[in-house]
Amino acid sequence: MRHRLQGELATAEEAAVLDKKIEELAGKLDRAPAVRAANTHAEVIVRLMHLAREDTEAWYALLFALAVEAAAMSVLLIAERDRRCSARIRQAVRPRRRCRFHLLRGYAWKHAIL
Repeated sequence: MRHRLQGELATAEEAAVLDKKIEELAGKLDRAPAVRAANTHAEVIVRLMHLAREDTEAWYALLFALAVEAAAMSVLLIAERDRRCSARIRQAVRPRRRCRFHLLRGYAWKHAIL
C-alpha cells in the first residue's frame, strides 16, 4: 500500500511538471509570429470575400477536386477520340480482301507450284 501511494505521488509530481511545461510552450506559441498559411489560395479568397477560413478551405478543396476531375476526364476523352480516329484510318487504309485466285497464286508462287 505504501509503495502504491508513493507511486501515485511520483506520478502526480511528474504530471505537475508536465502541466507547467505545457503552459510554457502554449505561451511561447501565443507570442510567436503568425505562421504563413498552408493554403495560400484559400487565404486570398478569405481576404477578398471575408468568409470564414474553414469554409473557404472547404470550398477551395472542392473546386480543386472538380478541376482535377475535369482535367482527367478531358485527357481520357482525347485519348478515346484518338483511338477511334486511328481505328478509322486503319480501316480505310487496310488492303481489300483478295479473292481465292490471288491467294492460290500467292501460295503457288511461294511453293513453286506454278
